[in-house]
Amino acid sequence: MKRFLSIGLLLMLVAPWAFAQDADNGDKPQTNVYAIVKTGDGRLQVIRAKVVEKKDPALFITDEEDKRTARQLNMLIDIVPYYVDEDQNLPDDNIHNIISQYDNLIKSYPELKKSLTVDLTKYHAVLDGRKSQQEEKVKEKDKAFKEFTTEQFVDANDYKLDDLNAKLAAGEQFKSQYSDLASQVDQYLKPWLDRQALLKEGKVLFEGQWHTKQEISQIYEQRREDRLKTFIEQLKPVNISNTVASQQTMTIVVIFLVTSALVALFCFYYAVFQSRISGFLEFIMLLVSVIFMGIYAFYVIRVFNAPGLMVEYTAQEAKAPATGAPEEVSLDKLYKLLYISQGDTLKDLKKSDLSVTLDNAEINTALDKLVSFRQDTLSGTLGVSMEKLRFYALPTKLRFLQQTSCFGKNFLLRYDLYFQANENAVTFYKCDVYIGDAVLPSAVGNRLWLQLYGSIQEVMRGFNISRNYQIQKIEDGKVTVGYVLPGTS
Repeated sequence: MKRFLSIGLLLMLVAPWAFAQDADNGDKPQTNVYAIVKTGDGRLQVIRAKVVEKKDPALFITDEEDKRTARQLNMLIDIVPYYVDEDQNLPDDNIHNIISQYDNLIKSYPELKKSLTVDLTKYHAVLDGRKSQQEEKVKEKDKAFKEFTTEQFVDANDYKLDDLNAKLAAGEQFKSQYSDLASQVDQYLKPWLDRQALLKEGKVLFEGQWHTKQEISQIYEQRREDRLKTFIEQLKPVNISNTVASQQTMTIVVIFLVTSALVALFCFYYAVFQSRISGFLEFIMLLVSVIFMGIYAFYVIRVFNAPGLMVEYTAQEAKAPATGAPEEVSLDKLYKLLYISQGDTLKDLKKSDLSVTLDNAEINTALDKLVSFRQDTLSGTLGVSMEKLRFYALPTKLRFLQQTSCFGKNFLLRYDLYFQANENAVTFYKCDVYIGDAVLPSAVGNRLWLQLYGSIQEVMRGFNISRNYQIQKIEDGKVTVGYVLPGTS
């Protein structure tokens, strides 16, 4: 009893002094805490305090009823916060520290468990609630990510730019909601992003690879050039007969000429040297002989005095410059024409191929390179054989020159094929045939022209030109042909 009185007396003496030292000697006051103190009999007391202030050597406790009491500071065991609603907003680390304080106190002073369990449970409940919420958020996030990534990118699909933009925009929105999944979303969206970049560059899928339209055009052009090159390398001349007039025909002609010459001589002989025939018959026979001999003389002079070789045309077509060296004539346009004429190359047909203009030199160079003459048995010893063929476009006609040989002598046959042209077509209406400088009778000339025309047709068929191209325009020195598109005439 005396001991308690001594403690009370001491507190009464210390309290006024301690209150006077509040502003100078104390720690920062703690609010909403449990003050664990020892009582005079050695028991532990848990005081639910609004404020606890340490003012060495005193401890001031303001309870929930705002009653302030003073104790010796050395009687304080510990101070721990008690649970208030605002503690739900404390960081996890702070709550873990508080729980650790509770656990350490209970471990050291088991008798405090009953007093601290309620608040300890509440702190645990805060953490458990947060954990449950976090787990729920993780589940929701995982579910959202799974749903977002359900659609897999299919490389073979023909995705439109709008579809790709929509998918990527949805990805950006998803990343803004779940920022921790940004790298995974980016990895998932990479194929869509790559395809978008390709489409923005104007590329399209071509034979398993992405190319711009210009690159595809270059690929097609290169393949076209390769196919054309292969075609040219494999191109073989068309072999046509060199027979202009067969040996049988020339035999008949020779017999006719000899017979007609004998008749003319006979008529002349009887008209001049025999007087037993009446005057009128003598006149007729003399006229016949004169006509025959005149015709023979005309053709002999015109045929045998005319050049038999194409001398006067060679210099013209050679295009010789001042140096005298002939220019190399390019056949690129003609090779393309022949290539397109094969009929299975429509995919290679370009607008520039629809109309092709060839000059005389190009056509004649092609005749030298792409036409060969085979020695025909029909020619024989007496037949007329073709050695060279030339072509010339003139303002009103097409001219073909045939250099032929017969009896060891060269003869030049000229075919002038006249035409009329309008906007729709070119029409041929007459062909004059000359041997040397002498025009042949139409019956003979037509026969020779049909023979040459057959050879021309054979060449055209050999290169499939006549089926796919037709003449559009003829100018002086040039011929323009146009491609006949399927379904047109």
